[in-house]
Amino acid sequence: MPTVDINGTSLEYVETGTGEPVVLLHGGFSDHRIWEPQREALGRHYRAVAYSRRYHWPNAPITPNADYAMAEQVDDLRAFLTALGAAPAHLIGNSYGANMALLLALQEPGLVRSLVLAEPNAAPLFMGVPPKPLELLKLFFTHPVTAAVFIRVFSTTGYRHTVAAFERDDLEEGQRLFGMLVLGRYGVERMTAARQEQWNDNQFKEQFTNSDSPPLNPGHVRQITIPTLLLSGEQSPLVLRLMIDRLHEHMPRADRVNIPAASHDMHVDNPSAVTDAVLAFLTQQSSSQPTA
Repeated sequence: MPTVDINGTSLEYVETGTGEPVVLLHGGFSDHRIWEPQREALGRHYRAVAYSRRYHWPNAPITPNADYAMAEQVDDLRAFLTALGAAPAHLIGNSYGANMALLLALQEPGLVRSLVLAEPNAAPLFMGVPPKPLELLKLFFTHPVTAAVFIRVFSTTGYRHTVAAFERDDLEEGQRLFGMLVLGRYGVERMTAARQEQWNDNQFKEQFTNSDSPPLNPGHVRQITIPTLLLSGEQSPLVLRLMIDRLHEHMPRADRVNIPAASHDMHVDNPSAVTDAVLAFLTQQSSSQPTA
């Protein structure tokens, strides 16, 4: 596989097709392999590129005491697009990768042709992560159901318990808890052998213990004019669906598609539905561009 050297590291990527560049960004506990069905399908119409992010298989693993920082990952994306001559690009991201795409669009919209965001972490549009008691109290007055869900997710049986497992180096328990947190029982029970392999190859605790929350600002998000498609899994955990609801509130011009028979790993659970939604959206963007 080809690699590109940027920002002091080497990143492996795979590329298919020619035309307008489409860059696929994976989430946590995964790598570029997770996008293979979409990359191959998109490569029939576009220049489809998927890369493994810093510290993810098969790139150099994270070193002791290193941060797993969103800002560094976004800087890598910026440098990757430049190195491959792939800007402006259609950015398609899931989870952490979706946050990267959104942040780059906020920072340098000239590098982004369109956005496809599959369940990014939009919790900062509600509150801090983890939330402070006063933030939860305020949320109860405006979104009581959402507040109740967030309390459950960030209690000792949810997010904090997951972080604690990774901090004590109990990777097996951390992996189990994280799976239930982001995939839910529906997604965990449908995890394929290939997805489990990716999960194991990218199992390092710093994704939880040294990771930071995306610095999302409601006012800035509302100003995004880049064409955007929001994707959510119909079987995703409720907290993720509430987050995509919140993001859509702040991006009312964005299109939205709910993927049936799918959880957070919707591009694995129902790859054809995700591919169809993305292709329909990208075709619409190409047809709306003025011709010479």
